[in-house]
Amino acid sequence: MNIVWFKRDLRIVDHEALAMASKRGPVLPLYIFEPMLWKEPDMSRRHHQFLKACLSELNASLEAMGQN
Repeated sequence: MNIVWFKRDLRIVDHEALAMASKRGPVLPLYIFEPMLWKEPDMSRRHHQFLKACLSELNASLEAMGQN
């Protein structure tokens, strides 16, 4: 099992780590909500909503590839 940690790059196109992992076998895509990140003064509800939308889109893209 190959774990791909989606931290800042939430796309599947041209994602080097995802491409390399998928060539080596099954992939477990992973995103970790970091509580300390959301406590930063420059983070807002709008950022959180945008992130949720991006993660939803990422999940749809991965499902289209047969991965969730």
